Amino acid sequence: MVDTKKSKKSVFITGCSHGGMGDALAQEFHRRGLQVFASARNLTKTTHLVAMGIQVVELDVLDDNAIKAAVKVVAEATGGRLDYLINNAGIELCCGILDTDFAKAKLLFDTNLWSVITITKAFTPLLEAAKGTVVNHSSVGSMVCMPFLGVYSASKAGLDQISDAMRMELCSVGVSVVILSTAGVRTRMLENREPMHVPEGSIFAHNKAEVEKLKNEEQVVGITADAFAKTIVNKLLKNSKPMRIWGGESAGSVWFMLAFFPQSLIDWFVIRLTGAGPYFKYQNRLK
Repeated sequence: MVDTKKSKKSVFITGCSHGGMGDALAQEFHRRGLQVFASARNLTKTTHLVAMGIQVVELDVLDDNAIKAAVKVVAEATGGRLDYLINNAGIELCCGILDTDFAKAKLLFDTNLWSVITITKAFTPLLEAAKGTVVNHSSVGSMVCMPFLGVYSASKAGLDQISDAMRMELCSVGVSVVILSTAGVRTRMLENREPMHVPEGSIFAHNKAEVEKLKNEEQVVGITADAFAKTIVNKLLKNSKPMRIWGGESAGSVWFMLAFFPQSLIDWFVIRLTGAGPYFKYQNRLK
């Protein structure tokens, strides 16, 4: 008798806590009939997925032992194969570049960048067996940086470059790599982001209250996570996969700007779009 679970295509997704893009992707892949493994650090945030019949896996992407355990769970359930690995887990850090807390920046890079290599390496034997696909969830911020998100954007720019190298190298074992460049999607990410704090001595200290309010009270705009997931899954399930998928509200506009606008115009547009214009005018702090 054929084990139907082991004959299904499978997908492992990191960062599937309730209300995020990983959550929406897990639900959409499940609706399409794939065997879904949805992981999160805190499984109390995935109970709704369990209720849908999705298998959840406890995983801290920075814990090597947890990664090994996750690979074992998938291998045993699928017969040693994995069709899709979605490296979705990530965190955000909001601060001025010169105000960077390096302990927090290290945690961000460990999560957004280095863990992708660790997890992909661990799952490569399963991906190779299935001639599978790695999807690394980046951001349009890797190419168009916004004020006060420079460290976050740097981690995503690094992820883009690592993904390009990964794509060229993993093709030697039959594994594809896709970069997911996401723009506006309404999720709970800002709820989980640590509030911005302008420290004493910052070049923005004279506008401390206004700058903190600008970032800490900003609203998420964009398409719904469900709409985003449907579009992305549609493209990933095609036989011919693109090297990069643009998703979310205004992703096409970002592509257009990058293709046709000079950097000075992009800077001008982004500063005003984010509402940060008044704080970037020259002010003599020595007065």
